[in-house]
Amino acid sequence: MTPPRELPPGAILTVAQIAAYLGVSDQTVYDRLEVGEIPAKRVGRQWRIRREKFLAWLDTDSNSPTSSA
Repeated sequence: MTPPRELPPGAILTVAQIAAYLGVSDQTVYDRLEVGEIPAKRVGRQWRIRREKFLAWLDTDSNSPTSSA
């Protein structure tokens, strides 16, 4: 399976591709999609994840504490 970073711009990723890349189960990806953690669109019963949005999400450090001013 081709890693997301090696796919052409504009590619659409599947849940299986993201799960394999992250080393988690498909269900874990579905759970994250349902709560909006991973940016995606639902088309019917399937999820569509744009390569660029996924990589941008992956590059963000969502575990860092936010500073309050």
